[in-house]
Amino acid sequence: MRGRTLCLSCGAFVMALFLLLTLKPPPLYNDPTLEGETVSISGTVSSAGYRNDKLQIFLKGVLISGSALSETKTAYLTGTGQRPAIGSRIRVTGTFRSLERPRNPGGFDLAAYYGAKGVDFMLTGAKITGASKNYDRAAESLCRLRERMEEILDRYLDTRSASVLKAMLLGDKGFLDDEVKGVFERSGCSHLLVISGLHIAIIGSGLYKLMKRCALSPGISALAGSVFILFYGMLTGMGSATKRAVIMYILCLFASAAGRAYDMPTAMALSCVISLVPHPLLIFDSGFLLSFGAVTGIAFLLPVFGRACEDIRIKPLKKLTGALCPPLCVSLSTLPFLLYFFGRYPVYSMLLNLVMVPTAGVVIAGGFALCAVGAVQLSGLSALMALLIRAALEGYIAAASFCSKLPGALLITGRPEWYETAVYCLLIFLPASLASGRGEKKLLTPKKAAVIMLLAPFFLLLRSPVGGGMDLVMLDVGQGDCILARTDANCIMTDCGSSSEKDIGRYTVLPALRALGIAKVDLMALTHGDADHINGMEYLLENAETEGIALSRIAMTGNMRESPEGERLAALADEKGVEVLILEKGDSVRAGDMHLECIFPDTGMRGEANELSMVTVLDYGDFSALLTGDMEGMGEEVCTRRLSGRPFTVYKAAHHGSRNSNTEAFLEKALPLVTLISCGEGNSYGHPHREALERIKKTGSRIFITAEKGAVCVHTDGVKSNVRTYLK
Repeated sequence: MRGRTLCLSCGAFVMALFLLLTLKPPPLYNDPTLEGETVSISGTVSSAGYRNDKLQIFLKGVLISGSALSETKTAYLTGTGQRPAIGSRIRVTGTFRSLERPRNPGGFDLAAYYGAKGVDFMLTGAKITGASKNYDRAAESLCRLRERMEEILDRYLDTRSASVLKAMLLGDKGFLDDEVKGVFERSGCSHLLVISGLHIAIIGSGLYKLMKRCALSPGISALAGSVFILFYGMLTGMGSATKRAVIMYILCLFASAAGRAYDMPTAMALSCVISLVPHPLLIFDSGFLLSFGAVTGIAFLLPVFGRACEDIRIKPLKKLTGALCPPLCVSLSTLPFLLYFFGRYPVYSMLLNLVMVPTAGVVIAGGFALCAVGAVQLSGLSALMALLIRAALEGYIAAASFCSKLPGALLITGRPEWYETAVYCLLIFLPASLASGRGEKKLLTPKKAAVIMLLAPFFLLLRSPVGGGMDLVMLDVGQGDCILARTDANCIMTDCGSSSEKDIGRYTVLPALRALGIAKVDLMALTHGDADHINGMEYLLENAETEGIALSRIAMTGNMRESPEGERLAALADEKGVEVLILEKGDSVRAGDMHLECIFPDTGMRGEANELSMVTVLDYGDFSALLTGDMEGMGEEVCTRRLSGRPFTVYKAAHHGSRNSNTEAFLEKALPLVTLISCGEGNSYGHPHREALERIKKTGSRIFITAEKGAVCVHTDGVKSNVRTYLK
């Protein structure tokens, strides 16, 4: 019964971890009176370094001048200047920022990421105004060693290879350019750029075996190996995955030295407790969950697959299955975390890892050797080693790039719901528990259990992302517009731009498409050519296919098509094989059960962009949405005459809630049940204006503003509708 109990316990453990993700951890320290203000703080430097040409510092024991703090805090600082010594006490001034929750589906969770590191708040534009002479000599020596290793890698390798090797050896991904990072992420090999059990096993086992060959006792060998592994973990910053691997490997070394059997589940549980007690918010960290998820697969699923393959008699086939089983088990146990955090699955990742993971050990060992040889300035040997390492790293990048460009390389799945994950965990761990153990009466044979576990991923990968009905999602893009309407099979997007947020196509819209499970956009309707409505569209046209998302058509008015912005986008669309439509009064497009009809402008109208902004009506069953872009002036007057007086379910407020739009006459014809206003927090235009809000309120409409609520989602089955927001 021991094996069954362990498997069931592990399954419950994984489900509990994942279900906790549905909780929304608040920022650890949130003082509205300090938000955006320049403050002076003091604290002790726990780590510091340069990333993306910015000085980044973690401070512990922080006190805020003039604030009535009952206890010290931990802060993350970004700024410029000389790196302070580790362990020194410094005074800093900068702009106070709270850790925020994501404002959009798929958005980066700042609170979870830095909260997991024990950070309570951020300080941007930091300037050091004073520092103590005392510092932690041991920690500072480690930091200088790390910087010395980085200098050697920069000296002998080109910029791209050096950045990849820094990530592999030292866990520092700050030097990676977006292209290389994206290639590793899309191919499913980004774990090679994180210090994990692979690195610890290579370094630790090599040192332990060397010690034993030197005729040292097992106890001394284990102690020396443990000290060195601990030293390496501290050198790389001791991330959550590194800490897990260090603790488990130290336990493994001492079990071997004591002649005792190493119990992986026990070691995993102990390392989990040691990690979570000082930093409970690690439970929300992707690295922590993926790391423990991978070990869970090896500990509990691999034995079942191993017994299922025992009867294979053909040696080559048995070797192949033996090589496939470990990455397969890791993939099975980490799948829900992967989909939750990234909303996509790299289809060829397992096969690619079969080649890259075994050879990564050689590259890692070679990297350490290069640092050692470079430190003693053996230039000829260092240059030869650098040449070989560079060839291997370029091979990694080429292989990852090739696999990421294969047909169907990325499966866009969307973020699973908690109950879908719970069912998946049962489908994985229940068969494993029923088939576990030797010499016991099993309720399920290993072969049958393996088949059930192999079929389980299809439950998550092929599920419906919407679950019936339609979602109308207004993304929070700051001062701009972007609206997504999606069903299980179709998607219509209206506008994609922002004047206040940078690269919204890359950092807001694409992550949202992945999180919502949108693999195909049937139509992208552009209301007019202002930058805050279209400047994210260019990135989508250039990169959507690489990200596994198909774009079918874009639509614009004749007035916009003749503008320089329209010409540029149309040329790019033509280059990418995306059809360009002219959408004007009376024209309509159908995408599944969704119907989009243009009611303005009329054919041949030419003039100012806002006044001739495209106005459309989206219908889905009895649900209707009036989408207006930056409609104003003559355009609003014409539309007022054309509306029938039938109430709209949703009204996208014109021109971000401007006082010059959203007239009383127009609103009396639209009679919206729900009004959505897209605008940036604290924008310089004053949107939404008080006068416009008062006119909308007179209609009895419920108002949702992205600056206050984040993204807003209206779900409908075609009859009834409900609204939810991403900022509670």
